Amino acid sequence: MKFIHAADIHLDSPFSGLIQKNNLPADLESAITKSTFSSFEQIITDAISNSVDFVIIAGDLFDRNGRSIAADVFINDQFNLLAAHQIPVFLIFGNHDFFNFDNKSVSYPENVHVFNNDVSTTEITLDNGQTVALSGFSFKNQWIHESYADSFPVKGSSDWAIGIMHGSADSIDSPEANYAPFSVSQLEAKHYDYWALGHIHKRQSLNDAHTINYAGNSQGRSINEAGDKGYLMVSSEGNQLIPEFKKTDVIDWRLLVVDIDDLDINQIVTKTMAQLADLQLITTTLVRVVFKTEQPNTDISANINNGDLLAVIQSTNAKELATLNAFVVSLKYQVINSQIDTPLDQQFFDQAAIDVLNPQAIDEYQNLFSAYKFILDDLNDPESVDEIIQTSRQLISEKINYDQGDNDN
Repeated sequence: MKFIHAADIHLDSPFSGLIQKNNLPADLESAITKSTFSSFEQIITDAISNSVDFVIIAGDLFDRNGRSIAADVFINDQFNLLAAHQIPVFLIFGNHDFFNFDNKSVSYPENVHVFNNDVSTTEITLDNGQTVALSGFSFKNQWIHESYADSFPVKGSSDWAIGIMHGSADSIDSPEANYAPFSVSQLEAKHYDYWALGHIHKRQSLNDAHTINYAGNSQGRSINEAGDKGYLMVSSEGNQLIPEFKKTDVIDWRLLVVDIDDLDINQIVTKTMAQLADLQLITTTLVRVVFKTEQPNTDISANINNGDLLAVIQSTNAKELATLNAFVVSLKYQVINSQIDTPLDQQFFDQAAIDVLNPQAIDEYQNLFSAYKFILDDLNDPESVDEIIQTSRQLISEKINYDQGDNDN
C-alpha cells in the first residue's frame, strides 16, 4: 500500500501583508500568489506518477471558509485528474475551511470522500485485496475546543486502520491556535496503523514508531514557516507504514543576519547583496534581513523605520533576482545590549518595560487590527511578539539617549 498524507494547503492564501508592504517584481508577486496552488499541483502530479492507492488531505485545503470560484474550479480539476487514474481522495475540513453539512453540501467528483461533522468511518478494498478503514471528521465551525479523539472507533477487522484529524496535540507548543485537542495516548489507544494529522504547520512525528504524524503545510507563507515544506508519502513495509517527506514548496523563507557596525548606508546595501549571493540559493527565497550592531545609529534606524533603506535594497535586489534567487521583503534593526546612558534612567525604563512591553499588552491591541489577518497572524506568533517587544525597547532607548544628547548641548 502507498498513499499521500497532505494537510494545510491553504489555497487562496492572500499573502496580503507581504504583497501590500513590498515593491515586488511582477513575476515574483505572481509566483507568490500562485505558490499554494503550485505546491498542490505537485502533490497531484506525484500521486499519479507514483500510482498511489489514495490521497489524504487532513484539513485546511482552503485558507478560508468563503473560497473563491477560481479555487473551487482548480480543486475540481485536480480531483478529476486523480479520478482519471482511479485514485480516491479522503478529505476533512479544518478550522480555516470549516463546513456545516447541516446547511450545505459539497459537490466533488465521485472519487472524493468528504467526512462530515461527526466522526465516521469508510472502508475501501485495495487491488491486492487488503482492506483499509479510514476514520475522520470535518470542522463544523471555526471554534472547536472540545476533543474528538475518544469518538474515533478502535481498530476493527480491517487490514489497515487510518485516522484523519485536524487538531492540536497537548504536547506541542505551537503558534497555531489550540483546536480539537488530543493526547498521543488517546490516539495510541485506538491501535491504528497510522494517524494523518493536520493543523500544525511544522512537520513532525509524535511517537517513536512515526505512525502519528503532522505532514506540515505544503507551502510556507511567512518567515515563521521557513524550511522545506511538502507532504508525506506513506508506504507499507510488512505490517508497518513508513512515512517519507516529499518537498513541494516553490517559495522558501530565510533569515539573514548582517553585521553593520561602522558601515554607512551604501556599504550596508553592498554587504547585504554580497551575503545574499553567498547563500547560493536554488529555490526562490524571500528574506528577512536583521541588521545587528553594537553602536546605535539614529540615521540608519530612521531609514529602516521609514522604509527608505528597504526600498533601496529592493531596487538593487530586483536587478539581481534571477541570479540570487532571493528577494528581501523586510528589515529589522537590532542593537546588541542596547542601554540607556544613565543607570537611574535605565532602572526606571526596565520597570516601565515590564509593565507595558509584555505579551499581555500586545494581546490587548489585537482588536485594533481585526481587519488585517496578516497582522493578527504576527500577533499570535510568540516569536513575533518577542520581536515587537525587543524592537520597542530598542526604539524607546534610542529616543531617550538622543533626547538626552540634545539636552546636554
